[in-house]
Amino acid sequence: MIAQHITEEPLVVEKSGRQLAVIILTQILSWGFALASTYILPKYRTIHEFAIFSVVFSVTGMIGAIADSGLGGVISRTVTSDTSRARNLIIASFALKATVSISILLVFNVIGWIIKYPVDKLTYISMAIACSLFGQLASSIKDIIRGLGKVSSTSVILLLERGMNCAIILALAITKQPLHSFIWVPMIFDFVGIAISWTSYRRICADVTPSSIHLFDEIKFVFSQFLLFASGSVFVHLKDPIVMLVLGYVASSEAIGGYSVAKRLLGSAVFVPVAFSQLGLPMLTSAFLYRQEAFHRQLHSLLRSALLVCIPMFVGFIFHGKQVLTVVGLYPKFLYGPIMLAMSAPMMMLLYIAMMLTSAIVAAGLQKKMVKGTILIACSVPIVSPALTYLSQLLFGNAGYGALTSDLLLELFLVGLYVRVLGISIVNKDMIGSVMRFCLLSIPLALAGFIHGRPMWVLCTLGAILVYAGGLYKMGLLHKRMLEAGE
Repeated sequence: MIAQHITEEPLVVEKSGRQLAVIILTQILSWGFALASTYILPKYRTIHEFAIFSVVFSVTGMIGAIADSGLGGVISRTVTSDTSRARNLIIASFALKATVSISILLVFNVIGWIIKYPVDKLTYISMAIACSLFGQLASSIKDIIRGLGKVSSTSVILLLERGMNCAIILALAITKQPLHSFIWVPMIFDFVGIAISWTSYRRICADVTPSSIHLFDEIKFVFSQFLLFASGSVFVHLKDPIVMLVLGYVASSEAIGGYSVAKRLLGSAVFVPVAFSQLGLPMLTSAFLYRQEAFHRQLHSLLRSALLVCIPMFVGFIFHGKQVLTVVGLYPKFLYGPIMLAMSAPMMMLLYIAMMLTSAIVAAGLQKKMVKGTILIACSVPIVSPALTYLSQLLFGNAGYGALTSDLLLELFLVGLYVRVLGISIVNKDMIGSVMRFCLLSIPLALAGFIHGRPMWVLCTLGAILVYAGGLYKMGLLHKRMLEAGE
């Protein structure tokens, strides 16, 4: 069970509901940008080029995830406890991420040279890894801003970055620029993200006295935490590139495209629980240090608020996949897209829950227990994921089904592990009642998915969303301090 700590009144993120509103608005626009770029690339490039593009960014996404490995949450928690360490932690965090990325870049090129990996793909992947360093610097600054409870600031920054990236991808696609330009040109806007992030940090920490802890000690702290987390997460993050490589060998371009579209839209939707967990981390940390009961209430409040957003998105993935992909011209071009989106819906639900629990584990200082269990689960990933991917190709002629099934199983086991590490129940009568209300209010949204004809479908879907939001407001579930636990 979680140990009890006594301190002063727990702190909360000021105007948490308003920050949440900014996050949700950002998500809507961000999801639109991701949908637009997902539509643009296949429209102006060949399916083969889109498959290469997907493999390249799957690998770089994996590297970014390994370089973080949950470290961002620890850094945010550390800054919540001691603001004076902010600047040194930015330097130490980026030093760690740069070291990991450059090391993987060198190892990848050596292995590629030995096995005679296609030169064009090797070049694209190497270029993408090098360009990703600038984005990692911006993310190091954002971790600090989140630890100070200013999550809406990072949401706005992310929105600007994604908007500019979408615009440049559109321009490059329409003007039919070479594929490599899609990798290095967006790097220009990473500099804009760094400048905006640094300006926000300077404004927030203008009056903070620098820490007495030496920079070298902060670097040692960051590297030690990374080694702890990476030991449990490296195999988990290897899953996507391993699956993409298997898909590249056994699946058709249509199956790869359908899987990539589903993963891209799922990844965009996952930004919401990421924001929830980052917004809730300082609240969970202070609640944990205050009293065990306050910690439990705060966790349940965050889970309930996250499910408030997750359930209608879950319904949308199941019932609206075909319509959304048809509107943007990806169906029937990617014939398997709708069913793969529907298969992604349960995984999205588990991701939402897992991210809330991860924040709670970090706030409670139970990372070591989490890592031990994660290692046991993660060791099966390099075996189970390729096996299910290949088996589904043999049985159903679509390796994407097996790839998504392996994703779902992994998240299911991780959620079970996180609940066990926390040692508390995440379900109570209030939670069950809230989820039932969310589901009832989502029925019009599900029915709208059966509407044929684009104009009528759009109108009915917007009406269903308004019914959902109005019902929540009428029940008193939407207010500016909705993430706070209360007494």
